Amino acid sequence: ALAQTCGNPLGSGVVVVDLASGESQRVATGAAALPKWSPDGEWLVFGYTPPGEGARLGTWIARPDGSQLRQVLDAPAWFPVWLPSA
Repeated sequence: ALAQTCGNPLGSGVVVVDLASGESQRVATGAAALPKWSPDGEWLVFGYTPPGEGARLGTWIARPDGSQLRQVLDAPAWFPVWLPSA
């Protein structure tokens, strides 16, 4: 998973790349930073701002196929990480 940054915000976002096939899947379009995989590989967490909503990144999660994209925290979030469960 990687954050792609382009001059055009619609070209920026979170992308998952299958290293074996080279195929990619866009998870989210807009300003994004530092996606991290969940320990079970079922989710990504990342800093994200949808297009047209300014430059303040919130913390968002999504499935690697882009489904279930949702905001989980509205604070600035450049370095979101998964914490181990207790």
